[in-house]
Amino acid sequence: MIRYLLIISFFFSTFSFLIAQDEENELNNEFKQILPKHSYSIDLTLPTSHKNKTFKGVMQGLCRLNVNYNYYFVKKFATGLGYTYTFFQINRFKTPKNVVGGIHFHSYYTEIGYKNFFNERFGLELNLKLGQSSILMYSDSLSNVQTKKYNNKNANYFEPSLALVLTSGSNSSLKWIFGYNIQYADFKLKDIGILSKSNYPENDQKRIQFLYFGFSFCHYFKERN
Repeated sequence: MIRYLLIISFFFSTFSFLIAQDEENELNNEFKQILPKHSYSIDLTLPTSHKNKTFKGVMQGLCRLNVNYNYYFVKKFATGLGYTYTFFQINRFKTPKNVVGGIHFHSYYTEIGYKNFFNERFGLELNLKLGQSSILMYSDSLSNVQTKKYNNKNANYFEPSLALVLTSGSNSSLKWIFGYNIQYADFKLKDIGILSKSNYPENDQKRIQFLYFGFSFCHYFKERN
């Protein structure tokens, strides 16, 4: 818990530092920056499981789609809302009985972000998302151990991310994104219907966590005066 609080504190400290830098350098700006009032983004990234040994060993990330809207309330600082869909497939070759299935994450969040352009073409973006996920786990093995073919969990999560921004016009940009997602939910083999012995710990208490990387398209509306 302390580690996660430190991550959040780091982001807010960074935001405070960047605000001070913007005020100091405002009069020395020698190039035209994109300073929008609104924007929307569409991200397509690849998730990779991390930390939780069972989740990392059995689940294979296939896709992650994110859409969001941001409002820039102070110069380069924005707050926004968004939805993310993430899918992990069970790697049946890593399970005791070749189990087939997967996990769907439906996530809704709010975020705060900072975007700064170093010149007319290149910039950096920092974001911190806080939200809730509906986690749907299913497999062909679950029907053998319970009446339902799926298990459902709800979990809060937070997600810091970093993006390198390359403008593709006066009102759009392409981004290379790297992020880290921490779900406040655990994962055990019994969640996907596996009760037999395996090489994975039976009571792994580490939360579901994954890294992701990929590309994004962003469109800007109404440049700020």
